[in-house]
Amino acid sequence: MRQERGGDPPGDEKVFQVLNAKKAISAACKRLGLLAYSHRSFRRMFITRCIEKGVDVKVIAEWQGHRDGGKLILDTYSHVAPKHSTRMAKLMSDTD
Repeated sequence: MRQERGGDPPGDEKVFQVLNAKKAISAACKRLGLLAYSHRSFRRMFITRCIEKGVDVKVIAEWQGHRDGGKLILDTYSHVAPKHSTRMAKLMSDTD
């Protein structure tokens, strides 16, 4: 799209228009044959993925615009996936 427009959009010009994110996500899900997702679904997936990858909770909170140092993220995402929990336990038993 950028090549068609001659490079990066100047200033605040958008590469493409999205007037309503909710409708855009809904239409994309229908087109792709996916279950209905929302922006919250993507946010939840991103935060869960960050935690599973070992990103510091304080950093995730900062990325999300939280000012509580990660308390809300820890309270909300305290359910850790069993696979992640097993991997973290293994880190504690490995010898260096």
